[in-house]
Amino acid sequence: MSPAPEAFLELKEIRKVFGSNVANDSVSLSVQAGTIHALVGENGAGKSTLMKILFGIEAADSGEIWLGGKRKNFKNAIEAKNAGLGMVHQHFMLADPIRAIDHIFLEEKTDLKLWQKIFLPLSRKKKIQELAAFSESLGFSIPWEKPVADLSVGLQQRLEILKILYNQSSLLILDEPTAVLAPQEVEQFFGQLRKLKEQGKTIVIITHKLKEVLKISDAVTVLRHGKTIATVKTSETSSDQLAELMMGRKPRKLASTSLTLNAQASPLLSVQNLTGLGLKNLTLQVRPGEIVGIAGIEGNGQSELLKVLNSPDHFQHQMAQGEIEIFGTSAWSTSTKSLRRSGVRFLGEDRIRQSLLPQDSLRENFYLGFQSFSELQKSGWVNQKSLHEHTEAVLNKMDVRPRLPQLKAGSFSGGNQQKFVVGRELSFEPKLLIVAHPSRGVDIGAIETIHSELSNLRKTGAGVLLVSSEIDELFALSDRLLVFNRGQIVQEFLPKDYDEKTVGLWMTGGPA
Repeated sequence: MSPAPEAFLELKEIRKVFGSNVANDSVSLSVQAGTIHALVGENGAGKSTLMKILFGIEAADSGEIWLGGKRKNFKNAIEAKNAGLGMVHQHFMLADPIRAIDHIFLEEKTDLKLWQKIFLPLSRKKKIQELAAFSESLGFSIPWEKPVADLSVGLQQRLEILKILYNQSSLLILDEPTAVLAPQEVEQFFGQLRKLKEQGKTIVIITHKLKEVLKISDAVTVLRHGKTIATVKTSETSSDQLAELMMGRKPRKLASTSLTLNAQASPLLSVQNLTGLGLKNLTLQVRPGEIVGIAGIEGNGQSELLKVLNSPDHFQHQMAQGEIEIFGTSAWSTSTKSLRRSGVRFLGEDRIRQSLLPQDSLRENFYLGFQSFSELQKSGWVNQKSLHEHTEAVLNKMDVRPRLPQLKAGSFSGGNQQKFVVGRELSFEPKLLIVAHPSRGVDIGAIETIHSELSNLRKTGAGVLLVSSEIDELFALSDRLLVFNRGQIVQEFLPKDYDEKTVGLWMTGGPA
């Protein structure tokens, strides 16, 4: 028997504490060279913190980092990059005003100063051509001259992935890289990862998608409550076994769809012939007690529809034609504030930009959008007691960890942020929920909770418009599934006809 190869990356007894919260409790990780190693665990298990320590963003309180047989202690991300590390962050490290192409120049290892990288790229046209060819090999399409602020969250994720893969780092750290990618895009992305592995690159991937773990990785390390629980060969485990290691219990099955609609009921949401912002004669309805799912590759009109539905009064002048009715009344002149007071809730694609103020506490974030609600008022002032009680109720129901409403939202893991904003939007008996990627970046237990809450909402007679890149989620929850392509609905499916391959074909333009 040949001896086991020496590990390329070793993290030994890493400990990191934030106040009273122990993020990493003597965590150890060993990754072989030229392999793809998955890191899994529930939200708040310490996965992202561990990788931030490796990448020099956070400093460990104790423990050792060994890379290529040498002990390392990166003081910042620049040192890590110069040592050959690249990282795709769960919360994108992109500058809104800067164009997509300039993020590639900024990422490159050259002797140019920062201002030179931004303003004096001499081969800009050639670089865009190179990047276009490279991105097309992954099935991605990026508008390179657009500022990041004008890109949807899906395009931003593609840009994050491309800027790391393009620079050919020797060790890639990927934190939830496929969170909003469609199944076909995931396959092409994984194909690129396999090529990098064949070239001798080493990859650490953090994900909650256990089907992807089994498909792409060679080994898996499981964290729970900040501790290393197990490291197993992927070929010797299963999704159920990994889920049980992550949760400490057997997982429950996802909610199943049951069609219980009143076809005569007036729609809660009606969109008729909506045209503009890339949408083309878009027509759809959401009735009481119905979850309508929207599937489609990012950039085919989903983001534009969400923006219009969230702020119809703002986008009215940009729509060439069409009508939006909510609860039987035209919504064109209705503000977001008025929509919320009437019972509409909205969870956008990007929780940081659209749903949270990271520098404020969870308690203060709960107040967002509910400022005028009588439940949180007392004699014209904020009812602090009621606000605290409602915030704590969400933390308990959604299992947000740690249960400390006074902590800043930005100090929580991405998955716990997601659980909080979903729970907040389900407060005060919504009648219509418009939600994008509700389970983005959350663990199996949280997915169970979120799916259960959406199903319970449907039982109350509320309606849900669900945009998701997770086909399994759409199949589990949707009473009807609409497929978007190039700003249009190209096909509609009922649960009896749900088939991943068929839906995928329509997402890419329909059967040949």
